[in-house]
Amino acid sequence: MVEPSRVITSVSEIDTFGNVQLQLGWPELQKWLGGLPAVQMPTMEILLAAQVHGKAGGGVGTRGGPRTHRLTMVSTYTDLRSGQLGLLADSCGLAALPPRDGRAAATLGVDLHDTVTLLPAEPKPADP
Repeated sequence: MVEPSRVITSVSEIDTFGNVQLQLGWPELQKWLGGLPAVQMPTMEILLAAQVHGKAGGGVGTRGGPRTHRLTMVSTYTDLRSGQLGLLADSCGLAALPPRDGRAAATLGVDLHDTVTLLPAEPKPADP
């Protein structure tokens, strides 16, 4: 479900490397991002927060409490820094969440068919 302030989708696949594929087409995500106010769109990278909600219809609230993770939009896996989670278009044209190191599914705490909400992230505070 694409709304002006958020995108609610589900985990459609977790591959053998632990990358998370979302049930969200890359063109849909791009269209949503294009509708965000300019103040929420950093010039060098776009940060999103992913809130994990557990299985659809599997109970009320979030599994293990609310968790928010920063995702950085990248073109390829190698654009990520060590320990960073990314958001990119996979070979099927869907939005995917790969990590630079480790397994995104474990880092995010998601399972197949879990619901994930994408939100514009608050800007990081400037380094002193």
